[in-house]
Amino acid sequence: MRRLVHLLSGFAGVFLILYGFMVLLMPPRWSGYETTRHAAMLGMGMVTGGGVLILIRIFLGSGSDGGGDRMS
Repeated sequence: MRRLVHLLSGFAGVFLILYGFMVLLMPPRWSGYETTRHAAMLGMGMVTGGGVLILIRIFLGSGSDGGGDRMS
């Protein structure tokens, strides 16, 4: 179970980063947002959130069983 949560958090972080960059690079009308400012705020929020998820996964994911990605 813990391993599954670890795996899913990594996938969620990568997905948020990729989708955030896609929102940033697309014209705002294609993504359904009113202005470039809305799309930029959403895209940067997604990229930041995905990066935070991955950092949490890497640095806090290692438990007593040594299940993290951090090199020892």
